[in-house]
Amino acid sequence: MRIGFPSPVQGLRSAGPVQARAAVVGLQVRSGMSLENFRTYQCALEFYRACDQLRVPVYLKEQLIRASSSIALNLSEGSAKPTFRDRRKFYFVALGSLRECQAILDLVATPKEEKICTLSDSLGAQLFKLCKSQTAKNNP
Repeated sequence: MRIGFPSPVQGLRSAGPVQARAAVVGLQVRSGMSLENFRTYQCALEFYRACDQLRVPVYLKEQLIRASSSIALNLSEGSAKPTFRDRRKFYFVALGSLRECQAILDLVATPKEEKICTLSDSLGAQLFKLCKSQTAKNNP
């Protein structure tokens, strides 16, 4: 006899069509918000695309792309977490990745582009506010 947790697929087989769909679209059901409506996430995607267009040395470009993609990925994953503490952890990691991107942009010798500076500042403010809101909710 095998003891353990049922696989997610087994759970979906026994669930009705509504429950199965809810499990697949868990983000929207759990948090009540889709990523399309998550402004900070949309700003992170725009920041990633702007970073991808920059001309920087290869060794910094790879790190910049990893860090900028990490912002969007952590926001996405954090938004699906059920508790304030879990969401806060991912949002703070996203903020750390933004700081890493800002440091890379400071290292680049060419003058900064206005668009990426504006995006960086806006995203930083949104992430800070998001982290602060999760901290306030966690500490009543």
